[in-house]
Amino acid sequence: EAMLTRSYLKDLYETLKQQIPDLILNGPAIESRSPINLSLTFSKPIDLVLPQLSSLAFSQGSACSTGEVTSSHVLKAIGLSLQQAQNTMRLSLGRWTTQAEVNQALQTLIKVFGS
Repeated sequence: EAMLTRSYLKDLYETLKQQIPDLILNGPAIESRSPINLSLTFSKPIDLVLPQLSSLAFSQGSACSTGEVTSSHVLKAIGLSLQQAQNTMRLSLGRWTTQAEVNQALQTLIKVFGS
């Protein structure tokens, strides 16, 4: 199951990066990270496009700041500016995540953040 999730995660990131070249992956490289989540920084503030992202379940900031209104101290500690932190979302995949759900997320994110 972890292998399948890692494969989905890798495909998700690589496809997004091809379609959204200014996308930033926060944290370790795909091969070295947890197989279940991505922290991604986009060029637009997440708050400005929330209605367009309503089909996705995601978190803003880092896991260490869930529920906080202020910018994540973890994102600041890894060198992100306040603006970059506001443009960051965390996506998680689980054992029950399907390829169809990954594809839906890709379509949504590319539509909202692609050029």
